[in-house]
Amino acid sequence: MEEHKLRYLGSFLKRNETKCLEDYIDIVKNKEENVRQSYAESSTLTSNEFIEMVLVDSAFIIELFLRSYDHKLIENNDRIFNKPRMIVEIAHDLMVEENQLPYFILKELYDFACQHYGQSRGKFIDVVCKFFNVHLSGRFELKIKHFVDLLRSSYRPSLPRVVSRKGQNIEFCPSIIELEEAGVLIVAKKKKIIS
Repeated sequence: MEEHKLRYLGSFLKRNETKCLEDYIDIVKNKEENVRQSYAESSTLTSNEFIEMVLVDSAFIIELFLRSYDHKLIENNDRIFNKPRMIVEIAHDLMVEENQLPYFILKELYDFACQHYGQSRGKFIDVVCKFFNVHLSGRFELKIKHFVDLLRSSYRPSLPRVVSRKGQNIEFCPSIIELEEAGVLIVAKKKKIIS
């Protein structure tokens, strides 16, 4: 897999020759502490090793998503897209908990790389959703932590707030998650047991 990652990194860097490898390294270096804090366990990698790992993995994922989004980018000798089973395996690997890269670093690198493309490449959220074949309202993008979170958000039901039945409007209360996200403190009430 490392060979594929390095090949995709090369394609990713070639795609926009106005930016060099050091530009991408600087982005990851400036966000290193935030990226490290996104993981439950601390990493024993040195700063340089960590930055290299995040950059190589991020470039691979972004390049994979771009090729999935725009099939014209797939090269004839592409060893991933020419083997459909490999795409399924990689998509599965992207869902494994220990393989989660923070969404914000992927988006920042994508936006930086694709600045000169304008809207022709699409927003990062659109590229990601197409790869995973999900639909997600744009309002959720700011809350996405990683790909598992994205998939969870895409399957979250969206009930209408007001339903009309026999001339009566029935309003639904926001969910507990929505209330907590809005800053409402939810406390369980202790029930008295009478014996």
